[in-house]
Amino acid sequence: MLTEMHEGRTHCPRCDSEAVYRYGHIRSGKQRFLCLFCGRQFVVSLRRVDDPERPFCPRCHNRMYLYQRGAQFVRFRCRNYPACRQYRKISLSSGPNAVNNADKESQCPSHTVDDNFILKKSFPLQVRFLQEKVSPQKG
Repeated sequence: MLTEMHEGRTHCPRCDSEAVYRYGHIRSGKQRFLCLFCGRQFVVSLRRVDDPERPFCPRCHNRMYLYQRGAQFVRFRCRNYPACRQYRKISLSSGPNAVNNADKESQCPSHTVDDNFILKKSFPLQVRFLQEKVSPQKG
């Protein structure tokens, strides 16, 4: 809900307008603002962290997307998730090119790409029933 106009010298980082409303708080309790001209929501005291360039998945060669951001790292996940479970963790403290635990996959055997294995592992009775319905025994 919009509240009263903020009378300080708060400027919108996008359009540099002073016409901003206080627009609630973020989880840490800091004041959030809403620009009346461009509609951008922003927090004054936070500075934007530059994201490292999005890497390519080593398995399927698609771009990865930002999955998790920590204080010392960012984690990228493959765009083809859940078919491709690759992820890449990049340490921010050592620089954007440092890679820790790169190219990890899920170690759980039920999360493989082979759909037949997942069905047989999860639903053995239903698969047998479906196989009988699809290709009935002639006799």
